[in-house]
Amino acid sequence: MLSTSAYFSGGPDLEMLSRNEISLFSAQYSSRQRQILIEKIASTFQEYVVKYLKLYLESFYLVGSFVSGEISLDRPDVNYLLIFRGTTSPKNYLAIGQITQAIEAQFAPWTSIRVEFRPFRYILPHYPHNFEVSLNPIIISTTEIAGMDGTIFSPWFTQALKSNNKLLLGRDYLKSLSPPPLNRQILKRIASFDLSFFTLPLSRAPAQYTSYQTHLFLSEALINAKNLAYLGVEAAMTDIELSKNKYLNYIHHKNKLVEFYEARYSLESSKMVATILETRQNYLRYKYSFKRAQEIFSIALKLASLIRLKLNENL
Repeated sequence: MLSTSAYFSGGPDLEMLSRNEISLFSAQYSSRQRQILIEKIASTFQEYVVKYLKLYLESFYLVGSFVSGEISLDRPDVNYLLIFRGTTSPKNYLAIGQITQAIEAQFAPWTSIRVEFRPFRYILPHYPHNFEVSLNPIIISTTEIAGMDGTIFSPWFTQALKSNNKLLLGRDYLKSLSPPPLNRQILKRIASFDLSFFTLPLSRAPAQYTSYQTHLFLSEALINAKNLAYLGVEAAMTDIELSKNKYLNYIHHKNKLVEFYEARYSLESSKMVATILETRQNYLRYKYSFKRAQEIFSIALKLASLIRLKLNENL
């Protein structure tokens, strides 16, 4: 079991920001400065995980936009998949908590690291800063995957992970997963759970954030709105489209989402999706806008209602 104090007295022998790099960082960072900082945070998290959790991990992946080189420098999020061998023990969860808190403190002079266990728990950042980086560790065990018929939460989420990842440690467990072919009957059963998976935590979010935390409210609403928009794509597809994993085209080509919603749902819903994408694209403009945070929150829950109706249609 690691001790948090290990990070501050001796600790892992990690390359932190050099004096020259520190001098680069001011209140307004350039794109290059942001890229350096994001890469430092990622490499530090990876080294901590390997050092303290290697013996328990079946596989450790970097996943998402950072892998494909499409990470936003205005609203960067670094996503990982940790697959524990057998079951995930309490000491493993405690270790992850200590690692994330240590990294928050370590990078506090330069950024606010927002630890997010999406969509269940969004940890309030301990060190406010104008520049923020989200750190999202997805945690699961081989036993849990087996209990979900060889999928990670759902067939479509598993396929998305398989399509965009970088193995950092262990064997390529994702490669061995073969989710069953998706059809509307399976989708209806699983997606109903997924809708609650996203909407239950989000619907309670207004009780968590104060007026000084509008950016955190917006961020949580935006993450869930995006994920619901993707789920809506699967909900509106035919059996043939689902069996061919056509929904992945919209994950990798977000610009197609608006047209899809206009064709399969309505003009109003396509405008809602356009607002989600525009807010993501211009996040810094809306970061402290309570009006926009409320709008994205409302859009997410409205999309969920439309998706529930679509799931009951015969396509």
